[in-house]
Amino acid sequence: MENKNNQIFYYGLGGADKNFKVLNYEFIESSRYSIWVENIVIERLLDRNPGVVEIYAIDNRKGLKWDLTESLKEGTMESCQLFKDILRREGKKVYPANK
Repeated sequence: MENKNNQIFYYGLGGADKNFKVLNYEFIESSRYSIWVENIVIERLLDRNPGVVEIYAIDNRKGLKWDLTESLKEGTMESCQLFKDILRREGKKVYPANK
């Protein structure tokens, strides 16, 4: 059985025109992490949804799914900004690089 705390989630967010909403996401097991794997995940997220303008990586934690669900359920700029703030504080921006 997999340990859900050993997962890294990648969230692809839309721009202001899409209220910074999560448009796509996927995860990898932490034990499989490498720069090569991360680049593949980024490419897949961008290929699946060209509207993605930013991608954040974050370690899975209790309550992260609830935070995402609440953001998507409301869909307002404020709720999406709250989730984006969580990603910025607890994770790291992986696309676009150095911006």
